[in-house]
Amino acid sequence: MEITAGKDAQDDQRITLTVTLPLSNWLPGTYTSYQLTNSNPGSTDQSVSIGGNALENDSLEWSLQQGYSNREYYSGDMRATYNGARGSVNAGYSYDRSSERIDYGANGSIVAHADGITLGQDITDAAVLVKAPGLDNVKLTNDNTISTDYRGYAIVPYVTPYRRTDITLDSSTLGEDMELPETTQSVVPTRGAIVRANYAGNIGRRALIQLEMPGDKPVPYGSTVTIKNSANTQANIVSDEGMVYLSGLQDSGELLVLWGQRQDQRCNATYQLLPTQGSLTTSKAICR
Repeated sequence: MEITAGKDAQDDQRITLTVTLPLSNWLPGTYTSYQLTNSNPGSTDQSVSIGGNALENDSLEWSLQQGYSNREYYSGDMRATYNGARGSVNAGYSYDRSSERIDYGANGSIVAHADGITLGQDITDAAVLVKAPGLDNVKLTNDNTISTDYRGYAIVPYVTPYRRTDITLDSSTLGEDMELPETTQSVVPTRGAIVRANYAGNIGRRALIQLEMPGDKPVPYGSTVTIKNSANTQANIVSDEGMVYLSGLQDSGELLVLWGQRQDQRCNATYQLLPTQGSLTTSKAICR
């Protein structure tokens, strides 16, 4: 086979110049770009764009672009994507001389489990369902774009199958009425599995309570204190002068104090916490 070119054939030559400038000094996380393309025969295309990231953890990605051509052609594009703990949404608008287009979409996951439904980001080979009842809007140190929902649940969508992974809640994002005795849980998921990481947080007020027996005598040093009629079964140790730190308290309630096995080595104390603006209050209770 023989291929020949006509006398009018010519090489297709194209030269492109692209300049990108960061604008972080004026607009954090923002850049601008200019592109000039010249090609035979006599075609010149130009485009200007600006874009970047915004909001906490750069969760919003956005861009604006406008293009021109010396052949009376123009185009434009506007686009934004929000990546959140419960998935991502995106929207865009583009146009040229002959048409306009609008597009939008959403990506994420929905996990149905024994306690309800939890939304999250796209799941890969394996995932972890975080269960921390009552601990709402608490972030994960593994990925601070993920946080628990209003019920205390979250999905960690990307963990490696058959490998031990530590899932840690960020204690600095706990509310003033929250306390988490254990912040890290370890999981080993299989491929395609969703495993659960359970956290038992204390929801309620925090207080230093001085426990005294009748006659102004402090309860014995080393006694254990638990909150009666509470889901919080954690035992706390009494220090000097009958002082004990407790969390997950209601404004009033009853405490069980033990320092031995005999019936005369225990007592009950009714406490009443005063209103306070701080995260920690002090009180005194008589143990009878």
